Amino acid sequence: MVQGMLSARLHLAALALALLPALPVGADTSSPVGLQEVVRRAAAEASVVCTGEVLEARAVSVDQGRKILTLVRLAPTTFFRGAGEAAPAELEIVLPGGDLGELGQRVGAVPRVEAGDRLLLFLRPRPGGARARLDLTLLGASIWRLRGEGAGAEAVLEPDAVRLATRPGEPRAEVGELRLTLAELPRLLEAEIGEGGRP
Repeated sequence: MVQGMLSARLHLAALALALLPALPVGADTSSPVGLQEVVRRAAAEASVVCTGEVLEARAVSVDQGRKILTLVRLAPTTFFRGAGEAAPAELEIVLPGGDLGELGQRVGAVPRVEAGDRLLLFLRPRPGGARARLDLTLLGASIWRLRGEGAGAEAVLEPDAVRLATRPGEPRAEVGELRLTLAELPRLLEAEIGEGGRP
């Protein structure tokens, strides 16, 4: 009888293992992607990392009406990367998606922005564009909202954008927003350079 119970338990254990979802070889089973890794991925292709205030956000239709882009005029306040010898007084950033009349288009967890919004951005030159016209490096994961003032100011990344930074095979558990103080950012950018990121 004991042998029969042991055999039944082994069969149940084997069945339970067979029903577990298969993980890709080498899949990371740790916690979802964290703050340092999201910053590293957003900064990897960024030639400009800055904070600034939105002066204007204007949606336009392109590609014969099939796409909406939002053209954002930004007054940069602090450059963490890419200021050059003479930091521009204004940047133009092209965001995918937007709201145009009754039509709306959302792309890659990029949030809606409007005049007065304070943001932290990870940017790269737009192909064929002028130096002051820039794209996001990692869609919604490269546009953080600023809360607070001065040394205690925080940059906040919404949960949808955090999930966007997760790669195939990485955990996709529910995550909350990520927060970082602006005082932390230089250290995180230095760590990104140290791991083979862009200087």
